Amino acid sequence: MQKKSNPLVKLFHFVLTLLLIIPAVFLLSSASSAESFPQRPISFMLPGGPGGGFDTYTRALARFMPKHLPREVNIVAVNMPGAGGKVCTSYIYRSKPNGYTIGFFNQPGTVVTELLERNPGYKVREVTWLGTVATVTYVMLVPGSSNIKTLEDLKKLGRPVKFGSNGFGQTDFLIDILASEEMGIPFVMVTGYTGSAAVMVAALRGDVDAMSYPISSALPNIKSGDLRPIILLGDKRSDILPDVPTSTELGFPNVANFASMYRMVGGPPKIPGSIKNVLAGALEKTIKDPEVQAWSKKANRPLNFINVDKTNEIADSMFKTFQKYLDTIKKHKEKLN
Repeated sequence: MQKKSNPLVKLFHFVLTLLLIIPAVFLLSSASSAESFPQRPISFMLPGGPGGGFDTYTRALARFMPKHLPREVNIVAVNMPGAGGKVCTSYIYRSKPNGYTIGFFNQPGTVVTELLERNPGYKVREVTWLGTVATVTYVMLVPGSSNIKTLEDLKKLGRPVKFGSNGFGQTDFLIDILASEEMGIPFVMVTGYTGSAAVMVAALRGDVDAMSYPISSALPNIKSGDLRPIILLGDKRSDILPDVPTSTELGFPNVANFASMYRMVGGPPKIPGSIKNVLAGALEKTIKDPEVQAWSKKANRPLNFINVDKTNEIADSMFKTFQKYLDTIKKHKEKLN
């Protein structure tokens, strides 16, 4: 007499087989994706228009980074200005996590926007970080034709100082309002520009009285005499601008706590670890490439690579740093509405 098979036993064997097969398939798929990546061009998004700091760095990375990938594919720089960087950040965040869309994040601008808005379209702590390309020191500038030469001159202007900025959410906006509040400068923000280059043009036209921008971005205009640096926003003088006093020297040490920008590179959440490692590794090799270091020196665009783990730590710590300044930031955001 033939013995009937138990359906429950069959089901058990089927489930057990799946449990054994699925992890193996996943591992093979993950390994395969790393081995085959990349197969097509990679889009490198940047939160600004042509000619600014992010644009310059992105185009350099797009030029040199492909040779450090397992397969040399094109990296395409894509300008995406708008809403103080939020348009670009949200686009990267919502992209497919396949490694083909990465980009620059304007930190701490993106963190502050997330602290203030319930749903900005992204979550900084979920970004797949690939590293930090540079840490940027800001300098307060006025047009070279201006009579303003010192902090006291700014305060004695007789009206609020007009600071030019890309807009709320960008680091320059945050630094302008926080540094001005800290140093007692009466001011008003003039926003809506599409990048640092556009703000500089506005300053040269006389549309704004002052601006705060990275030394490296402003240096050509400083050398030409079109812009005059009056305060370095930090606690250490710059070798490039040794005669410019720091905010700490002038009696405002707190400015150094918030007046730096990090040019962080990341992608959407949940990029597979194998692909993330390929991209992060290529980014680090690119920054340390002698040819890139030579470009950095010639272009006056400083590079100081920070790895993935440390980048994660810095991004996370910014939430605590800027929480204490939220009331001030909210006040000035409301003035724009």
